[in-house]
Amino acid sequence: MPHVNPSHENLTGSFAVISRDMNAPWWIRRVWRPVRLGLVFVAAQGLLPNLVVMGTAVLLADVLGVVSFDFHGKTISDLPVTTGLGIRSVVIVLALGFTLAAWRWIEKRPFGDLGWGQREAARRAFGLGGAVGAISPVVVFAGGLAIGAFASSFPQALPGARGGLNAVIWLVLSCGLAPLLEEIWYRGYLLKVLIGSWGMWPAIATSGIVFGGIHLLNPNASLLGAFNIMLMGVMACLGVIVTGSLWFAVAEHALWNLTQFFLIGLPNSGFDARTLGIEGWTLLASRAKDPTLVSGGSFGIEASVLTTVVEALLILFLIRHMPKKRDAEAVAQRPAPAEPRGHETRAPQ
Repeated sequence: MPHVNPSHENLTGSFAVISRDMNAPWWIRRVWRPVRLGLVFVAAQGLLPNLVVMGTAVLLADVLGVVSFDFHGKTISDLPVTTGLGIRSVVIVLALGFTLAAWRWIEKRPFGDLGWGQREAARRAFGLGGAVGAISPVVVFAGGLAIGAFASSFPQALPGARGGLNAVIWLVLSCGLAPLLEEIWYRGYLLKVLIGSWGMWPAIATSGIVFGGIHLLNPNASLLGAFNIMLMGVMACLGVIVTGSLWFAVAEHALWNLTQFFLIGLPNSGFDARTLGIEGWTLLASRAKDPTLVSGGSFGIEASVLTTVVEALLILFLIRHMPKKRDAEAVAQRPAPAEPRGHETRAPQ
């Protein structure tokens, strides 16, 4: 077996689980598994969760009549804000459950193979990812503020109780549930399967492109915003590979959303405090000004050219710390190290 640099041992969690895929026939590895991956995505994160929610609404409102709820011909955006946020949260929880079920019973892999990493590596990755997620939007905001692309002050309006409920739901959804689901899928499930099918760099590129593209469906979306989110996806993939733990991506994603929305007070991927009914529940009340190329406009600083620069620098930094190909391949051929007796790596509950 080739020599493996000890500093790359943490790659075991990211690469070892895909070694068996390399031995599959080419048409299974390169064609069928990516196709199956797309079908799982559509079913687990779109079709099935929404069918469960719609079926439950029909049962409770139309069949049993236990609730008075007119949802016919409406989308989530047409519903009261609190109701819409609650339904979004339920859909994400269901999607997370279906995604983990697919990993366990379709891919036939334990949850630990998603790449959570050994305890110490996971702890370091979480701290590093959280630091990157918290500092990056502050750097972009400070740069834009210095050239007049933002106006910022403390909130003037007194927050209301309903706004507080919406703020709590949005906090759990945008800084907890959504980062967990999206990182398990894009930097866990999808990345692992595609590394085994196409190799590391095509898998990283695909994960980033799909992640950026799906955000074109968000309110006030822009091409620059989608491009920057693609870069964020690539950066998160590299961070997971370098640190050996999916917790890097989860923490980075959660802290970015928390800092951008609840601390700075700017829209988060097109969702703003006024539309969500939580004005006054952010630390600062900030407003994007011209040029929107710098401020990101109503989509948020994900659509700022300053974010492009920050993410590009982070990508270059992580690439410099990527393992050499022979080290990665050597670790990929090595089975994952045994956990201490009585300890099992599990997905978060």
